Amino acid sequence: MKYLGPRISIRLFVGFFVVLLIFAFVALVTLNSLQKMQEATGEIRELQKGLEAGFKMAADAHKLSVHQAYLTWTEDHSHVERFRSSLEQMNQFKERLRAEIATDEERVWMRRLDRATSEFANVFFTELVPAVRRHDEEKVESINRRSAELLDEITELCKKLSLGFEREIYEATGRAIRVGQNALRQTVGLFGFAVLVAIIAAFYLARSILDPVGELIRGTETISGGDLAHTIRVGRTDEFGQLADSFNRMTRELRSHQQQLIQAEKMASVGRLAAGVAHEINNPIGVILGYVKVMLAGKKPGDPQYEDLKTIEEEALQCKRIVQDLLDLSRPMKMDTEVFDLREVISDVVDRAEKQEPFGKVSVDVQLSSTPIQVTADRARLRQVVM
Repeated sequence: MKYLGPRISIRLFVGFFVVLLIFAFVALVTLNSLQKMQEATGEIRELQKGLEAGFKMAADAHKLSVHQAYLTWTEDHSHVERFRSSLEQMNQFKERLRAEIATDEERVWMRRLDRATSEFANVFFTELVPAVRRHDEEKVESINRRSAELLDEITELCKKLSLGFEREIYEATGRAIRVGQNALRQTVGLFGFAVLVAIIAAFYLARSILDPVGELIRGTETISGGDLAHTIRVGRTDEFGQLADSFNRMTRELRSHQQQLIQAEKMASVGRLAAGVAHEINNPIGVILGYVKVMLAGKKPGDPQYEDLKTIEEEALQCKRIVQDLLDLSRPMKMDTEVFDLREVISDVVDRAEKQEPFGKVSVDVQLSSTPIQVTADRARLRQVVM
């Protein structure tokens, strides 16, 4: 028998595979959320670098004004190199700041900052330093006012860029928080769904295994109680269905063997009864056959009494064979087969029947074939059938 239903191993594999697939999906969603949070965190770090660069650039601009003031007041030209060093450092922070800008407004501010810092440095090197060397106080004062205006513009632009970075940091932080919250909700929801699916799969697999096992246990208990006619029905076409069919086939064979055993016991009882009856009947039949032989000893063939005595002898022998047949019921039957003409048996049976008292007034019309009817059989038993 070919079973087309899903096998238990396939059901288990599908159940565990579905659960693992859902958990894998949960893991992928979580990893994706973590990646988004990492990107948001990286964006915040970069914006913080820009914010830090803006603050440091404003501080370096203040240092430039300090060096300019010292040069003006003390005419110490060593502050020129210090101014140059601070200017280079400020330009480095400006490039860091440039790398973090993202909006058109910030680009406009950056262009203004480039112009202001370039003009501030140009005024210092090309106008202020020569004026200090010439001791042109009026020119120096005019340049200082102009430099102060440029410094205020640089500071204001750095402040605007820093505030822009702070705003973007705040927005990026909000996005990171939302991503984290969404990730938490998705993870909790999907994990709960995965747990629910796992529970349903476990319940389904347990039912698909425990129900047929319980039916098999109840069936075997019923069969062990003696009810061999009970049929186990699991309604499945998998291994459990195959096992149930094997149990049912086994009980059918046991029931058949039990019936055969009962029939054999009945035949043994009949055989014992037949043995007792045969013993009681064979004795008078033996006496009859003995007297017939004695009477036949004084008769010759052709004598009417001879034929009658032969008939009595054959009928007595037939009775003996019938008794023997009763005995054969309790043991295998042995056939004495031979080839003979069936017409002879029929004619003989009809002749003897006409001589018996119940058939004395009955006329039997026998129409036999003109050609021999050769059969292979037990002559005595076939004669018994015809009789």
